[in-house]
Amino acid sequence: MLTYRQFLRRTHAIGLTLFNVGSLLFIGLVLLGVGHQVPSTPATGGHGWALTVASIAALLSIASIVVLLAWTVRALDPAENEAVRIEYRRRVLAQEVRKELRERVSLSVTSRLSQAGVIEFSPAFLWPGGKVTTGRSGSRVVRDVSVWRLRLLGWHACRAGLSQPVLRVWPGRVVTASAPLLTIDLSSGFLTRWSARGCIRASPTPIDQLAPALDTLHAETLDDIRADRPVEAIAGMRRLVGLCDVIWQGYAAYGIAYDHDAQRAFRPYLSTAGERLVDLRSAGARAGCGHVLAAGGSSWQASGAGPVIQAGVACRACWRGWIVVIS
Repeated sequence: MLTYRQFLRRTHAIGLTLFNVGSLLFIGLVLLGVGHQVPSTPATGGHGWALTVASIAALLSIASIVVLLAWTVRALDPAENEAVRIEYRRRVLAQEVRKELRERVSLSVTSRLSQAGVIEFSPAFLWPGGKVTTGRSGSRVVRDVSVWRLRLLGWHACRAGLSQPVLRVWPGRVVTASAPLLTIDLSSGFLTRWSARGCIRASPTPIDQLAPALDTLHAETLDDIRADRPVEAIAGMRRLVGLCDVIWQGYAAYGIAYDHDAQRAFRPYLSTAGERLVDLRSAGARAGCGHVLAAGGSSWQASGAGPVIQAGVACRACWRGWIVVIS
């Protein structure tokens, strides 16, 4: 189903409503005598630019009602509704993959700065010292790491005979309220701790838009499998497999082959978009274990060794027991 936001965006209802309200107000002002116009007389009718513009606005307002009705009927069409849902799922998945790729690049840049000796960076290993946290409740995402402030903090630590500050996060990393952003010497004063906190900027974690979209598709596909509806079940599995194209294309654009190493190598604290799709497909395989669905030349079979999907999907992969074959 279309959400209210999607419905308003596709029908342009808000824009057309504002235009109609504005045109009514403008016509009312003209009728009250506002604007350059010649009032009507028994011999001649009223004329002038105000009356002309008011007449055009009234005609456009009437036409906009017809346009709004046509767009509303089009938005409520089942085929159009399904196309909108597919577009929405691919868009939110692309946004999630884009965030993963930006985070991967940020981690690579931070690691190169550490190898060059510019900063101390240790994201995985515990480091002795005082922790610098976000100081805010709830999870937050790291937006920026100031390298020059870290170098200035390290210069101050060297002058004071303290241990060097160690960076524990990178841009794009989601952290909790108690997770350490930076590790500094335990004997550091309040001013040093305040300066260390200013080296890293974090903002509230955005709402996960991918989870509701995938959960809805997952639930519909499971219902079709359990109800032995082959056409709908194959279409649902085909849509799940088709979402993998977005991930592979995104990684290919960065020159990265998406495989097992591309998942956990840089994001051990959070499931990637690919892993979430794998979990959904695995759940679908467990639900359809022992079922063989066939319709329209396509087939979907689930067994203990993993499902085999034959669909019109322009991709081929063998991943965690899943085999996607071009047909």
